[in-house]
Amino acid sequence: MGRHAPTIKIREEDRATPERWSRSKTVSAYQHERAIMILESAAGVAVNEIAKQWNTYPNKVIVWRNRYQKDGLSGLRDKPRKGRPKIYKDLTERLLKRISDPPPHGYARWDAPLLSADLQVSDDAIWRALKE
Repeated sequence: MGRHAPTIKIREEDRATPERWSRSKTVSAYQHERAIMILESAAGVAVNEIAKQWNTYPNKVIVWRNRYQKDGLSGLRDKPRKGRPKIYKDLTERLLKRISDPPPHGYARWDAPLLSADLQVSDDAIWRALKE
């Protein structure tokens, strides 16, 4: 007979949040998935069954169970990632402020290359800021 993971207990003060996340259409897919993993673990569903339902590995379910048990709801959020920090802080605000100014002499309107040169960022950064 296989091993069974112990059933986790959801704290009473926490229960409403994962239930809301599991029904919500506005939370990220990651939060939705993690909430359901926690709720089903608390209901006694086996780790392998949860992993099969979400087409993932059992270890992923175990990681989120352990993080919830250790850190509560804050453990279900992404941790800061390693790597270079964003260098375009406040770009959207700077971009909107700049667009409200008239374009340089000789131009009828602002465009991405003109904005990127003026704000000293890449064209790609301008497009990403506009999509936000």
